[in-house]
Amino acid sequence: MRPEARPPRIALYGGSFDPPHICHVLAATWVLCREDVDELRVVPVFQHAFGKRMAPFELRCAMIEAAMAHLGPRIRVDRVEQRRGGTSYTIDTVEALLAEHPGAELAFVGGTDLFRDRHRWKRWDDLQRLMRFIILGRDGEPDPPGATIAARLPPVSSTDIRARIASGQPVGHLVPPGALDLIEAHGLYR
Repeated sequence: MRPEARPPRIALYGGSFDPPHICHVLAATWVLCREDVDELRVVPVFQHAFGKRMAPFELRCAMIEAAMAHLGPRIRVDRVEQRRGGTSYTIDTVEALLAEHPGAELAFVGGTDLFRDRHRWKRWDDLQRLMRFIILGRDGEPDPPGATIAARLPPVSSTDIRARIASGQPVGHLVPPGALDLIEAHGLYR
C-alpha cells in the first residue's frame, strides 16, 4: 500500500519585479534554504491593482528568469496573473492557484512595504486564512505594526534602480547580470 502523498507546499513571491534585483534573489534564496517549501513560485503582477505603470509583463518575466535561473528547479516564474488577465488582486491569484492545486499549503513572501499596505488589499482576512505570510524586512526601514519579520535584507529597491538608470548611474552592483543585459538590450527605464 502506497502512503498518501502530502499536499505540495508552495511559496508565492509576488511583486512587480520592475526590475528584479539582488535582494529579490537573496529573498528567494533565503526562502528556499530556510522555509519548509517544495517550490517557490515568483508571481509577477500582470496589471497592478493600484495602477502602477510597469515594464512589459513578458520582459519582467524574462528578467526574473535570467536573475534567478541559478537557483535551480525549485523556483519558477508563474504567469498565473497573465492567465487570469485583467487587474491583479492577490486573493484572486491565490484562489486560482488553489483551484489548480487543491489542498496545497501556500505561503506568501513579501516585503514590509506590501504588508504595510495590507489594509488596501482585497479580502485581506481571507488571505490570512488561506496562507501564511513570510515577511521580509529591509535594513533602515521600520517594521510595520503587527508584522513578524522572517529576515532582513539590504536597502535595495526597484524604484531606486529605475531612478539610477534614468539618470545614467551604474546599477551593475544591484541587478543580476542576465536581468541587466535585458534592461540594456531593451532600453528600459531610460
